[in-house]
Amino acid sequence: MKNNEKGIALVTVLALSVVALLIVGALIYMLIKGTWLSGADKRYHSALEAGKGAATIVMNKLLNGENLKCNKNNCTPCPTTENDNCKIDLGVSDFGDYNVNVYLIDMKPTQNSGTIYTFRVRAKNKNNQSEKAEIEFVYRVY
Repeated sequence: MKNNEKGIALVTVLALSVVALLIVGALIYMLIKGTWLSGADKRYHSALEAGKGAATIVMNKLLNGENLKCNKNNCTPCPTTENDNCKIDLGVSDFGDYNVNVYLIDMKPTQNSGTIYTFRVRAKNKNNQSEKAEIEFVYRVY
């Protein structure tokens, strides 16, 4: 009886080719996913920096003793909803590609330690609404 092993080489080559294709496919997938995550991180940080800029403007206004204005009136806190009655007029209209809004959430005068303010900052890209960042911070002024 004669052993006929001529087909085993073909099966082995096909199996190794499938394994190699799976490895290459996995590498390409990881490369594409890494690039996407890197871009998402960059977009988030850009929106975050625009929000930090608006927060700095508000803090400087408070440190300079200015009253915060909302629609050209003194601001009143809006703890549950953000509307134009608690959206602070920043005095700056250009944040590049970003719409940045700062809302006064809470304001509590305290005895002998000034006033404690709570703010929410929302920064969104004008062209890509999924590119956004939100900051909430508390600031005390003596």
